[in-house]
Amino acid sequence: VRDSGCGMDEATASRLFDPFFTTKFGGRGLGMAAALGIVRGHDGGFLLDTVQGRGTTITCLLPAQKSIHGGSTQKGPEALGPEKSRSDLTGRTVMVVDDDHAVRWVGEGFLRRLGCKVLSASDGFEAVRIFGQRYREIDIVLLDVTMAGMDGVATCRRLKVIRPDVKVVLTSGYNEEDVLSRSPGLEPAGFVPKPFTLAQMAEVLGRAIGPSA
Repeated sequence: VRDSGCGMDEATASRLFDPFFTTKFGGRGLGMAAALGIVRGHDGGFLLDTVQGRGTTITCLLPAQKSIHGGSTQKGPEALGPEKSRSDLTGRTVMVVDDDHAVRWVGEGFLRRLGCKVLSASDGFEAVRIFGQRYREIDIVLLDVTMAGMDGVATCRRLKVIRPDVKVVLTSGYNEEDVLSRSPGLEPAGFVPKPFTLAQMAEVLGRAIGPSA
């Protein structure tokens, strides 16, 4: 990606991929963080070349595909290695709750690669409605902490009223200590930091959901 505009200063460039960082009024600052999560999930990365007053070039690097006929191009949970393959997520139903479309889309894609059935909610109110209708089939909820309207903490409490034993894994661009300090007594089943990777999601959700019966 090339930007022929004025480029970025050092302070802006150093924070480009930080969750919630933005230079735009009213922006969410999750676009580049979400993109980084996608690329890291494919074992890739970004190169940033920016000169203030001249422009910016962002190069996406992805590992070379060894074969187009299968072999080393596995896409399921087995591609994560033997430890991740035992996460017992295949066939489980996960509800993803996030008011950022890009982040929600990444999360859904990762979960489908892990063999999960996915339900999606764009905010806390929709999550409570869907969960109220389908709580018997939902094994675990991946819930964003920072949402407009009903935030993740309030949403989690509402879900626990419907089904007290529901397993909720929180996700946020803020660190886990900050999130838990602001939600005493919530006791989530796990925490996935943003931008998340496929391996992180497999590990945290697999540990939270436990082995199959």
